[in-house]
Amino acid sequence: GMSGMIGSLVNSHPALNNIDHVNPVFRPPLHPGLHPMASGVTSYVEGTYRALGDIEAGSELFTNYGENWFNERENIVGKIPLKRHYKIADRAVTSTTRFMARYDHLFSGSNRE
Repeated sequence: GMSGMIGSLVNSHPALNNIDHVNPVFRPPLHPGLHPMASGVTSYVEGTYRALGDIEAGSELFTNYGENWFNERENIVGKIPLKRHYKIADRAVTSTTRFMARYDHLFSGSNRE
């Protein structure tokens, strides 16, 4: 159906999702161990896609493939940052920003080298 066709145009990124696949049905069209193109075709068919907000024309479409998709392909794609890694990074940036705001006077003016 149309869902599978649109699904083949959608990439995954844990922090940039702008669409959601609602009520997909898992139905692999190709056997992953027998067909070399199996990883290039979505196994989730039917259902619908829903924008999570306004999407600017020409923008790339992102949805969540799920962590298992990346974990199962680590030997092919390498280690990919997952949602929990972005949350850790966000906390580190927030903490650093707060620290810098609180102690900015120590880093400004003649104290900087």
